[in-house]
Amino acid sequence: MKKKILWMLLSFLLVAALVLSSCAKEEVVGEQEEEEEEEEEEEEEEEPAVGEPQYGGTFTMKFAWHGGIEADVWDATDKILGHSARTWGSPYLPFLLLGDIEEYGPRGTNEYTFQAWECVPETYLGGSMAESWEWTNPLTLVFHIREGVMWTSREGVMDAREFTAYDVAYSLNRTLEKYIEYSPGDYEYIDSITAIDRYTVVVEMNEFYADWTFHFGYGWLNPIYPEEVVEAGAADWQNQVGTGPFILTEFIPDSYATFERNPDYWDTTTINGVEYELPFIDELIFPIIPDESTQIASLRTGKIDWQVRVPLLYSDTLADTSPDLIQEMYLQGTTPLLGLQVNQEPWNNRNVRRALMIGTDMKAIRDAVLVSGEIHTFPVSPLTPYYTPLDELPESAQVLYSNDPALAKQMLIDEGYADGFKMKIYVASGMLVQEDITMMLLEMWAPLGVEVEMELLEWPVLAGMNAEGTLEDSWCEQMVNTQPYIALGTLADPVRKGWYWSGYDDPLFSEMHRTILKTSDVAERTDLIKELSIYFLEDCAFIPFPSPYLVSCYWPWVKNYYGEIECGYYNWQVQTSLLWIDQDLKAELGY
Repeated sequence: MKKKILWMLLSFLLVAALVLSSCAKEEVVGEQEEEEEEEEEEEEEEEPAVGEPQYGGTFTMKFAWHGGIEADVWDATDKILGHSARTWGSPYLPFLLLGDIEEYGPRGTNEYTFQAWECVPETYLGGSMAESWEWTNPLTLVFHIREGVMWTSREGVMDAREFTAYDVAYSLNRTLEKYIEYSPGDYEYIDSITAIDRYTVVVEMNEFYADWTFHFGYGWLNPIYPEEVVEAGAADWQNQVGTGPFILTEFIPDSYATFERNPDYWDTTTINGVEYELPFIDELIFPIIPDESTQIASLRTGKIDWQVRVPLLYSDTLADTSPDLIQEMYLQGTTPLLGLQVNQEPWNNRNVRRALMIGTDMKAIRDAVLVSGEIHTFPVSPLTPYYTPLDELPESAQVLYSNDPALAKQMLIDEGYADGFKMKIYVASGMLVQEDITMMLLEMWAPLGVEVEMELLEWPVLAGMNAEGTLEDSWCEQMVNTQPYIALGTLADPVRKGWYWSGYDDPLFSEMHRTILKTSDVAERTDLIKELSIYFLEDCAFIPFPSPYLVSCYWPWVKNYYGEIECGYYNWQVQTSLLWIDQDLKAELGY
């Protein structure tokens, strides 16, 4: 009996243990299932809803500057390649002011498209490193520097630290010293640049200067370099630091530059009421692809996400082979032109210069070389308030576009060139439009007795020859037409002989130009620029050719981009910080 009771007790305990074990197992499984469900919910919460910004991904952008020149020098104070340093450094370098595309562009009030090259009108600028700025009197400009912005670190160069007004004053004065050496007359209006405390920079002037925003905001005297980088060697890409949305991590000559997301970038954006830290993309790549056909192939196959300047002649084939590719046409912000050395014979003869332009078929050049374009865009663009349409120009200017070889030939005969003459035209390698135009001039001017020889050289070589005054005859280049102070001053005022100066030295022109720069009233200044632009066109120190329409091409997976071309001088810092990649759409389209 005792054995039976003992057996029953053991059986009960065994059953109880199994039940308890089962319950515990179910409890554990239930807890695991609840945890998994919670994790899945968290993961679902982390995934952005369709159409909302996404972080991550690589963005490849192809831009063009002077025949595809790459960053051989990373210091913007370099006399020849400083422009290149600004361009390649735009993702990370600090600028005081940049175009406020969120406020005034298509995503904002749509007052300005930001499609003009090299120029942002003062009205449409916003604070970057300068949170605000003010004129405390007609000759004192004060920049209030944004607080709490950090320089990135670079091993062997500097630790991360705050960006201050002392950095601004140091860098602006360093660049100013260099540029006074290159072009002394441009900066005589500046008395001093001083940091009066950690976040305030004061610029004292001795006279008003109309183009101060280009000098101090986003152009010549920018970007800002810390003293540590200068001491380490600012010309070396491996010494670069910045405050921008990206960090330069790799540069392979003749191949590409890579920039990674700056996790400490200061700016944010608000989309649909939600504030987001910038930038969205993890990696930005600037490829170096000199060959145009290779560029188009890379764009067509999705290896390039955005190509800023695509010749219009590729538009139809791209539409056929890549129907999803978005194409937006805009007028180029420069005028192709032939700069004649007017301090040499026969170019010191005004009528000889005018004869060559009169004997040029501008419509034929537009149709053959550009596909589509505007005939008259010089020295200011139709996109500016300073422009006078062709049919409103005085007869003495309209005749320049008449394509009258008989008149041109007679003018040359009258000036003692009945048998014509020989001339050399320099063109920078890779500038295909200028090459094609020059080849057409060879045929157009032959009946006038003008024998043209084209010589191709690398752009830095030509720029150096130009600066040294060793160019012969002429240089077929291009000049910005959206910024009159640059176009008129650089091309024609002797105090700015560092760049595309043809030896032009006209006292009346110089007097009018300097009056413009000192005129603070916008309406009065606009009228003066119109008048001077016509005067300069008629003098033909430069023979301008039609400006082409170009196409900006980008894929539909590039989101939060509204067609803006530049936010400064060859600068895309703002656009690239705001855009994001729709990875699902990119995969859906097969890329």
